Amino acid sequence: MFYLAPIVVFFGLVINHYLKKQFSSEVKQLQSFFKFSEKFFLLLIILFSFYVSFNLSVWFFVYLITGIILGLFLRETMLYLGIYQSIFNFYLSSLSFIYLLFSKEKLSLKNILIFFIPLIIIILPLEPWIFITLSSGALLPQLFQ
Repeated sequence: MFYLAPIVVFFGLVINHYLKKQFSSEVKQLQSFFKFSEKFFLLLIILFSFYVSFNLSVWFFVYLITGIILGLFLRETMLYLGIYQSIFNFYLSSLSFIYLLFSKEKLSLKNILIFFIPLIIIILPLEPWIFITLSSGALLPQLFQ
């Protein structure tokens, strides 16, 4: 049943696209609210993912630094949200859905593919905290752009 969560989360972007199209004049007035909400929910996603994946090992910090470096060069929020969906955590999925309601991401084929391709991680025999830490580190630079 929880395999439907990535689809539900992606519908946050679809709803965002529809609402921005229907209420374009109101959206322009609330632009600062949307920007604040987007950063706030991105921060909540990062903090919760740290809470889920944190351990005091050298590897945690290696993956975190690698994620930060990756995030500086590859600024694809949809990719990292897709990676979060591969671990099937209800709270991360809920926060991702709310984030996509406020985000400035466009509904395009590129974003659809970037979001759903990381679900291949499910078949890899690796610990999920590795991918959570990489994604958290990669989302950190996006808070400051």
